[in-house]
Amino acid sequence: MFLAREVLGLTKMNWNNTQFDGKYPVTLGCARKVGEIMKYLEEHDTPQVRYGFYM
Repeated sequence: MFLAREVLGLTKMNWNNTQFDGKYPVTLGCARKVGEIMKYLEEHDTPQVRYGFYM
């Protein structure tokens, strides 16, 4: 039962998007987009902690 909850937790639909056949669940898709932005930070830069900053 625990594993089923974990799988369903990762399959959240992105209700802000009309594309229903997205490749990744919204949780993983957003994390990858933030990672794409953060890879351009320099070593001395301090990353923003607010998720909304990256959208």
